[in-house]
Amino acid sequence: MSSNIYEKPNELMNARYSKGARGDRGERMERLVDIYESFDPLTDHRVDFSTQDGGANTRHPPAVLRDPFTIAAVILGLLCLVLLIGITVLFNLYNSVSLQRDQLTEANKLRTNISESLCPEGWKRSRCSCYYKSTEMKSWDDSRADCKNRTADLVVVNNKEEQEFLSELNEGGTSWIGLQYVKTSEWSEKWEWKWVDGSTPSYMALAKDQSLPPVNRSTVSIDQQGTWIASNESKQWICEREVS
Repeated sequence: MSSNIYEKPNELMNARYSKGARGDRGERMERLVDIYESFDPLTDHRVDFSTQDGGANTRHPPAVLRDPFTIAAVILGLLCLVLLIGITVLFNLYNSVSLQRDQLTEANKLRTNISESLCPEGWKRSRCSCYYKSTEMKSWDDSRADCKNRTADLVVVNNKEEQEFLSELNEGGTSWIGLQYVKTSEWSEKWEWKWVDGSTPSYMALAKDQSLPPVNRSTVSIDQQGTWIASNESKQWICEREVS
């Protein structure tokens, strides 16, 4: 039909202008004229007049965007890019954390070396005190005498934090501490728990099965679990002195 339209354009134009006189035939001719005017000879494409609003042309997206395989490839490429960025960020974060961990380890080693240098060789430091754990076994009195020879005294436990430190230091044995049950009055039978520095205990960790008050003079040791036990046998001991 397209070739016929181009061969006789004048007849179609005449038919358009005579539509009022020819009735139904004129209407059909006008339709042919519209088709002719809408025809694009370069693309061999006709405008769709099937819509009721005057025949607006319906546009479609490019074929490449309608291809499901192309869309899937684009999405896959974006996911790969996001994954690559995530791996890069995690790798950099891991390197940063590793570096900070190594620096913290070195700082702790340096701090430990400095702390140990504040105490005599063979002593352990905690806060402002140095502690010595013996490997020999002696009586409470002889153990205290050894501490005094080291410019120290048997340890005085003031709080739970110090108690936990001593439990770790005392691993593998039972050791004397500087607590004893002493007579505090010459005129009456009055006995009290006293530390070697003369203070009254504000913190106690005596075993629950210990008989109180103790009979006669009792001295106290700390076992491997950190429990205090009143006894008079030979044991190891723990000395304490201030940081010098």
